[in-house]
Amino acid sequence: AAICSAQTSAAKATNPRAESRVPSQFEQQLINNVKQLAEANQRNDGDYFKRTLTEDFIAVPKNGGTMDRADFLEDILGADKTPENKQPWLYNIKVIPLSEGAALVTYDEIRPGEDPRYRHISDIWMKQADEWKLKFQQTTPNLWSIGD
Repeated sequence: AAICSAQTSAAKATNPRAESRVPSQFEQQLINNVKQLAEANQRNDGDYFKRTLTEDFIAVPKNGGTMDRADFLEDILGADKTPENKQPWLYNIKVIPLSEGAALVTYDEIRPGEDPRYRHISDIWMKQADEWKLKFQQTTPNLWSIGD
């Protein structure tokens, strides 16, 4: 929250037309989903991911390959979640509605202790039976941070 607040203040200082506005209920729900996703990843919460990923989920991880739902779950559940792997910092979260039941959510994250630390994430969320499900995720490392 401090990072988001600092960026908002900096944006206002450099761009006088930057307005602070309260996210809509639609946007806030998706922002909350992104935060819950990061927390579940940190906790290694397989049940959360089994509930949240669509059956036809596809991911493009930071290496540029592709993963289906089963591969993604295997990767998440097998990941090392030792105490030194700190909670990622999420910032610059943007929600782009695609329809009443779909949205593209983009955000940046910093993962302390990982290489690369700085990443840009794009998620597509779909509403299925009144629940938001993650259908697609692409992780793009910020090239300037590789080896940082």
